[in-house]
Amino acid sequence: MNRKVSPLVLCAVVALGLGSVAGAATRLAAPGHASGMSLGSLEPLAAVGTGFNFQGRLLNGGSPANGLHEFTFALFDASSGGHQVGSTLTRTSIQVTDGIFVVSLDFGDTAFVGDARWLETAVGPNGGPLTTLSPRTKLNPSPFAISAPWFGLSSKPAGYNPQLLANDFTTVDSAGSVGRFASVTIGSDGMPLISYQDVANFDLKVAHCNDLGCNSRTITTLDSTGSVGSYSAITLGTDGFGLISYFDGTNDHLKVAHCSNQPCTAATLSTIDANPLAGEYTSITINRQGLGVISYYEQTNLNLKVAACNDIDCTSATLTTLDSTGDVGRFTSITVGADGVPIISYQDSTNGDLKVAHCSDDTCSSTSARRTIDSTGSVGLDTSIATGKDSLPLISYYDSTNGALKVTHCDSATCSISSTTMLDSSGTVGTDSSVAIGPDGLALISYYDSTNGDLRIAHCIDFACTDATILTLVSGGTSLVGQYTSAVMGVDGLPFIVYHDATGLDLEAAHCASPLCVDYMKSR
Repeated sequence: MNRKVSPLVLCAVVALGLGSVAGAATRLAAPGHASGMSLGSLEPLAAVGTGFNFQGRLLNGGSPANGLHEFTFALFDASSGGHQVGSTLTRTSIQVTDGIFVVSLDFGDTAFVGDARWLETAVGPNGGPLTTLSPRTKLNPSPFAISAPWFGLSSKPAGYNPQLLANDFTTVDSAGSVGRFASVTIGSDGMPLISYQDVANFDLKVAHCNDLGCNSRTITTLDSTGSVGSYSAITLGTDGFGLISYFDGTNDHLKVAHCSNQPCTAATLSTIDANPLAGEYTSITINRQGLGVISYYEQTNLNLKVAACNDIDCTSATLTTLDSTGDVGRFTSITVGADGVPIISYQDSTNGDLKVAHCSDDTCSSTSARRTIDSTGSVGLDTSIATGKDSLPLISYYDSTNGALKVTHCDSATCSISSTTMLDSSGTVGTDSSVAIGPDGLALISYYDSTNGDLRIAHCIDFACTDATILTLVSGGTSLVGQYTSAVMGVDGLPFIVYHDATGLDLEAAHCASPLCVDYMKSR
């Protein structure tokens, strides 16, 4: 007789002294028990001794688990084998209520001394056998307060606040009508750098944050010649300065601004594509040659085009039409895949499909593959693409037929096979989506809830984003907030999201206190 066993799935959040834990997803099987465990979204809280809290959500067959479940935890100095650090935390029976549990872990004051550590976890039914998960989960940097929580910087960034317990919201710019077409990157100084349009004056503006939450900032008007600044997209060049693509609405051309310094108080401005109606829906990335590559829409011929910069300043570029089959190329988003070449998501407006173009080389002189990956209803609006920690593309976009946020996860670098999930269909949601990959390896997606006028975020539970923790980050109430969202991971490993307040006509920013953008002070 065959017996169906429902899988246990665990999604966990850790509040650490200081540091970041890279998530892992593993599968296990125990006698009479099958389970899947995903340890993700592990991020820093305040330095409050040597212990850290482990908070999770346990699902059984897709439903929240209840009752007692047992765990053990051990710390090692290697990913396999090696030496155990401290003692095994004895078998702990934890009460799970509606899927939620919290446990405190403490390996002592000598466990974390700046060296990497690996957490070994065993789990099983209460009173039943435990199975050890493999591989171990790397804790890097270490959770103890003496290790640095900022990533890749020689010293901690200005304004770093290890006691950030609540999401931090700030108005970045309120001078007139501002904040549409916002795009954010992290500068070489570790500070957010934001491009956006001043709608009142039709200018391109840049805000350089002086702290991680952008509570202080320097604002510069970069281009005020005619009607400019729509469809802005920003990335960090190999010279450490910002590179911005945008649309010149007066001349209907694609333009690029290369910042002259870190805060981008000045820039070199260049017209890259002077063909009629070229330059809407821009997106920009940096290729292996250290040069900018821009995807965009040419309205005259209804084509998807790419501009490959010929120099770091992008004063000129090589232009290529990548797709001219029907009306294609709106809502573009570009990234560099794990294979080192750009890949672009965009809409086929003729058929209402989501398409992907995989470039054949660094400059996108042609495509090695061009595919329709979702043709169910009218889809493919407001696409955002990123390369996940599994080295595969992940795309968020809007399904206008169902008024829903959808996600497609590619199973190859060229997206030859893909799986699609309708992530949020509660009302009319999912426009202006932006995807960023966290240090836990899981995607966070910011998007607009049109029904309620709110800013929402979805934190994926696995690499493929087959499900997500969804919450309203900013409730508009009688206002409309959350359009033109752009999300990035800060040097503290926490999400930083910019968005437009359509009622106040302001540019706003949210610096999250946790990977899921949940206030730690509210979750204890």
